[in-house]
Amino acid sequence: MAFRTATEKLDDLTTLKVKPPDYPRPEPDYFWIPRWSQRRDAVEYISIARQALEGIDLSYHSKFCIFNCSDGPSSFGLVSQIVEFSLKPLILLSDVSDYAVAACQEYIGNRIPVDLLAIPSDTENLVAALEKIGQSIDVFISFEPIGDLVPAFKDMFDYLPESGMIVVCSRGYPGVQPILKTGKRLGIEPFIYNPGIETFKGPLIAAVLAKKS
Repeated sequence: MAFRTATEKLDDLTTLKVKPPDYPRPEPDYFWIPRWSQRRDAVEYISIARQALEGIDLSYHSKFCIFNCSDGPSSFGLVSQIVEFSLKPLILLSDVSDYAVAACQEYIGNRIPVDLLAIPSDTENLVAALEKIGQSIDVFISFEPIGDLVPAFKDMFDYLPESGMIVVCSRGYPGVQPILKTGKRLGIEPFIYNPGIETFKGPLIAAVLAKKS
């Protein structure tokens, strides 16, 4: 598989071999909300997952990476959104929870090729990983990234193809600061989507840094 061959170049990453948890598989024709996570943030995260990708024609993109896979609904929301639009190769990248990444794969099943990747949580290794992944994908999606990721985002953006984009979803503006700073450094104005939904951390927003407007 060409996609897996590309990710084999990620020397600092470890492919996970985790048995997926025994979650019920959802019907393919509706947007799944995990029954074990019916908290307030489920509505918030799934809402922004839908709205951040609503205006993007994913048929033009062939390889995706979702970063910050968590055990909440944000990861499932984005994964299922991509699966609903089109079956695409996907990287699930996490510095948080191997178990959660495996849960995402359980949702996808065998419908699309998936690489499960875990990385150390320290910023130096994370930056190195993101720079390499930028050579293997054309859409990068993240929830509330933390740390000084501007150098990594800048290098990743340089490697992305002409149709490439970085999407950052966040509750509150602090979570999208890395992408705003990256855009300023590149001289590109990120598109900010604010549907006017308030959360306990601030407004629900998405920032999209795209090579093509």
